Amino acid sequence: PVPQVTGGLRVRTVPSGALVRYQGRILSPGPGGIYALPSGSQSVELQSGTGEKTKIAVFIKTNETLEYCYNFDNNAPCEKTP
Repeated sequence: PVPQVTGGLRVRTVPSGALVRYQGRILSPGPGGIYALPSGSQSVELQSGTGEKTKIAVFIKTNETLEYCYNFDNNAPCEKTP
């Protein structure tokens, strides 16, 4: 079999503690809280502790980690701080 080319996704949520699903499966974070995903365009679902869900589209680069933050209180990505 051909080894799968992967990158990472580090997710932060407000409030913290959301589940991360990929292709219907709950993912467990690896070292540093990083979720391993196949390289390329991916769709990931975040679920808050109260059951609220949102789908996000991310582009995973090989051997790199993408940082993503979602605010369930505002139902939007976190605001960037200068």
